[in-house]
Amino acid sequence: MKGQSLKPHEILVFDNASTDGAVKAIKERFSDIKIIQNDRNSG
Repeated sequence: MKGQSLKPHEILVFDNASTDGAVKAIKERFSDIKIIQNDRNSG
C-alpha cells in the first residue's frame, strides 16, 4: 500500500492476539500505521 502513487488516507492493521512479534515489528518500521489489537484470539 505504501508504494502506490495514490497514498492511503489511513492504514489500519487488526491484530488477533498474535504472539510472533508482528505488532512490534510494524510499530518499529511504520509509525504512521494504526494497530488495533485484540486481547485474545477471537478465531
